[in-house]
Amino acid sequence: MRFLCLLGICLIAASGNAQQRIIGGVETTIESYPFSASMLFSPNNQYYEHQCGGTIITNNAILSAAHCFTLLPGNDSPPALFWRARVGSARWASGGVVHGLRDVIIHPNYDRDTQDSDIAVLRTETRIRYNAQVARASIAGKYYTVADRSEVWAIGWGKTSLTSTEYSPILKHNNLTKINHKECQDEIGANVITDNVICIGRRTPTGSAGGQCNGDSGSPVIQYHQKQPVIVGVTSWAFNCTLGRYYGVMNAKVSSFSDWINETVITTNKV
Repeated sequence: MRFLCLLGICLIAASGNAQQRIIGGVETTIESYPFSASMLFSPNNQYYEHQCGGTIITNNAILSAAHCFTLLPGNDSPPALFWRARVGSARWASGGVVHGLRDVIIHPNYDRDTQDSDIAVLRTETRIRYNAQVARASIAGKYYTVADRSEVWAIGWGKTSLTSTEYSPILKHNNLTKINHKECQDEIGANVITDNVICIGRRTPTGSAGGQCNGDSGSPVIQYHQKQPVIVGVTSWAFNCTLGRYYGVMNAKVSSFSDWINETVITTNKV
């Protein structure tokens, strides 16, 4: 495996298999996932509440999902000033350091109807300082592949069940499985399961069990390669939080966007 760190962003230029619960998840620590960020939104710049997750990729850039910043009720495209990013804490409501956002950069091919290219880079107003609770993540390079049925980890502060009314106060993680792309297309539809999507979940005879839910959008999907975490997906969408006959969760496949992510980070570092 080769780690390529270009202008502050680390790409994993290799194919990898996993070595290693969100719906069915368990609480975890920020030290286990120091690259995690809770994206907080407020319509009036007063009370900020968790809406989505994110991944620290440089000291001034966070990776997240495009739909988080275009589909909130009453806001066609909320400006960055309505958002904050909390890093360095397993609790979305306290601890760590909160950074304002300077820019929200949505992928130019993002499609609201199909949610294809559901990925965004967020530029922070202030420098993110690294420590034991805060670190940047390495993302999958363009040639990185995730083997079918290999294990991945999903993390987030999302609702822990379809009937939940509140987000989880503490970061949770869940071990899931990468689903065969053709099987995912056959069940859900090739028009939405494009080559830019990676499907993950856990299947039972009566449906899928375990996965991500509301509030997990934008959070990373992680695979361990040679004991190192690699960001292979960004949580995008699901059918009923993996409850029912459909496969688990559809995620933006990071390897499809690694070039754009790197170019965007280069641009933000120049401004």
